Amino acid sequence: MSFNDLDGAESWIKRSSILSASVLASRAAARGLPIIFNKGERITDNEILRVFRGMHAAITASSVATMSPELEAALVSASEFTHEFSDFANRACLVSTRNANRKPLTGKNVDSYYSGGGGRSENPDAIAASASDAEAIDIDLPNAIRAPLWRDVEQPSWFSNGWADGAQLMMRNSATWAHWVKWFEDIIEGSPIDWELQLRVALMSDAIWDRGPATVASEIEKIHLMLMTQHANDLLIEHVRSIPSELAGIGHNKPPEGITDFPIIHYEFSQILTATSVVQTELEETSPDQSRLQDSLDVLGKVLASAAKWSAKKLDTSLDEFLKTLAKSGAIAVSGAAGAWLLDLNSKLATLIEMLSKYIGTLS
Repeated sequence: MSFNDLDGAESWIKRSSILSASVLASRAAARGLPIIFNKGERITDNEILRVFRGMHAAITASSVATMSPELEAALVSASEFTHEFSDFANRACLVSTRNANRKPLTGKNVDSYYSGGGGRSENPDAIAASASDAEAIDIDLPNAIRAPLWRDVEQPSWFSNGWADGAQLMMRNSATWAHWVKWFEDIIEGSPIDWELQLRVALMSDAIWDRGPATVASEIEKIHLMLMTQHANDLLIEHVRSIPSELAGIGHNKPPEGITDFPIIHYEFSQILTATSVVQTELEETSPDQSRLQDSLDVLGKVLASAAKWSAKKLDTSLDEFLKTLAKSGAIAVSGAAGAWLLDLNSKLATLIEMLSKYIGTLS
């Protein structure tokens, strides 16, 4: 075991890199988070938000090898935002900064890290879990960051009961707290985290955090939809550029004989690529142009409407028979893979339109 008491933990901190120390500190502090709910319903929404912001920033910082100036500033802001209520979240932020005092387990925060309910005595469960973290960090830092919170130690009842009460309290207003409840449960279980979303949330401005939990929730949903739209847009661009060779030559000028309504005629690829290029550009802007995004949405909607109309007539009846008709026409030899590509194009268009429409709604 790396250590079995606070003195041993402090010795480990002193000889470790700041990144390793920040991983240990953020995970140790996370085990103390349910303690805040000892106040029961007397805890306010703003107090809960302060703790979650600090914990979120510290865990974000522990996952990056190179600290950007923006994230460093966010950590300082988060620690200041947090310190009035939660010392353990405050210290977890500070130890993650590259100029930090590397003693996150000393001073008045000792009981926050290692008590099972606010007492001053060391908690053996929490110390054992941190000792397990230290051993894992020394062996494989990246995997240690993403491991279940109580990996080699049975989750104690004071933690599970405290968090159950806290989650129940928070989910009374699920619109505001659903993201945070899921986020912390993913941390507990070691489930995959969307690190791009994690970083962007950590970098949100103080002005947003200062407006309170409801505003923060709306901004997180906006960021989430932006990332989902970005992903859908990238997939559609990649798909259009991967058009099968047997379909690439079909267009307005030379459709297969007897098949004048072939969908590629209606799939104006240049329009799709232009629209997705605009979406790509706008999503990279600090303040996207809502009108340009709406114009792109309108273009994509018309393309999908044309494709869906054709699909209803042809694909739902018999894709295989239609592909055979194309092949018999002598114009091209169309494979089943090409038919699947057409169907997938419809699906990717529909997904982008759905995500983009929702994202534009957050800009109003």
